[in-house]
Amino acid sequence: MPSSPSVKIRPSVAFVLSFLVLIGIGALVLMLPFTTTQEGGLSFIDALFMAASAGCVTGLAVVDTAQDLTVAGQVVILVLFQIGGLGILAFTTFFAALLNAELQHHHTRMIPDYLDGETLGSARALLIRIVLLTVLIEAGTFLVIMYSWGDYPFSGWGERVFYSFFHAASAFCNAGFSLFSQGFYEPIVREMYVLHALTSVAIVLGSLGFATLNNIFSPRQLRQRMEKPWIDWKLSTKIAVNTTILLLVIGTLGFYWLEQDNTLADMNLTESLITSFFQSATARTAGFSTVDIGQITIPALVLMMFLMFIGGSSGSTAGGIKTSTFFLLVASVIATSRGSSQVEVGKRHISRSVIFKALSIFFYGIAINLIGVFILSISEPQLSLTDLTFEQVSAFGTVGLSRGITTSLSDVGKMVIIATMFLGRVGTLTFAIALSTQATSQNYKLPQEELMVG
Repeated sequence: MPSSPSVKIRPSVAFVLSFLVLIGIGALVLMLPFTTTQEGGLSFIDALFMAASAGCVTGLAVVDTAQDLTVAGQVVILVLFQIGGLGILAFTTFFAALLNAELQHHHTRMIPDYLDGETLGSARALLIRIVLLTVLIEAGTFLVIMYSWGDYPFSGWGERVFYSFFHAASAFCNAGFSLFSQGFYEPIVREMYVLHALTSVAIVLGSLGFATLNNIFSPRQLRQRMEKPWIDWKLSTKIAVNTTILLLVIGTLGFYWLEQDNTLADMNLTESLITSFFQSATARTAGFSTVDIGQITIPALVLMMFLMFIGGSSGSTAGGIKTSTFFLLVASVIATSRGSSQVEVGKRHISRSVIFKALSIFFYGIAINLIGVFILSISEPQLSLTDLTFEQVSAFGTVGLSRGITTSLSDVGKMVIIATMFLGRVGTLTFAIALSTQATSQNYKLPQEELMVG
């Protein structure tokens, strides 16, 4: 018997559709009365906003997750950001398998772009490792958080366990949702510096990317490096780790320097450094905060927007243009300044196509934010441009930090932020995937033309 025809679908399309389906189902469930304490349930626009924010692991909220949602509603949010946090590999692999997609060779090239050399065959095995890795890290984070609450007045062990698991998953998935109305700035919680430090570690791990974590921590990789110590990390892993460390240091020292006489004024040196490190880590896509964002000075806000725009590493739960894009842009600028016609990193030549991808993603991110701020400035004339810009960049970086204006947005403003969160989560990735397809070979070369630049 002839086999039934398989569905042909591009992984990039599958990725976008999977997020749309996730957000759509989430919005419909959140509109049901049992998910909220509000009479009549959430409106469509508010339910869509919350579902998009959770599915895109952002953390911006138009209702109070702690007060306006029931336990059932909070579980829905948890499920949404847990699924959304698994990222591009989990979605594309699952969706392709679900539809029995017959991927053409030039379409499968998007898999190695995000798995760093993994083949399509091994991608399915890597999906299992991603789930296991997620479970292990979240379980470890859950345990350390559960015993870091100190004397916080929970109603019982059940509430303590639920709060611990919710925040552990939210931290690793870089979702930024909290069961406290003021997040980690909640009274009592804001002074739990051990909790802040441990949560920061989970945030950083989530922002590194699954391929990076697999390259560093997988038993096979660890065993191989023990047997052959000369084997080094992959170049992409080095870029992800080193750029992350650099940004964390810049963010920590910069925030401390700019805020030591403001939001950090009542803290000692250790508390100030932990708080600064927390803001540096969370600004790169997590969305938690242990200070009042509304009181932060303008220079510190600019620093945080810079970190939010860059985001985390490729293939991670983070948003932004990604650390690899930022690194390649800096490397290309340095190479151009030195008069070099090619970019070399770690004794490796970076192809021009990869540099063009980085430039395209950077331009794409700039364009989204400029358009978003422009529309918001029209739809929200009562709000300051600083607050709107911060909100817009936070949405694009799927961060979730806000100056407290989210609930004040009009329906048009909410739709702009929803679109930005969606594009920030899937847009740059999908754009990179589209650019990663095999270019049609050309047996001719057009005449070269020199243009003035600068």
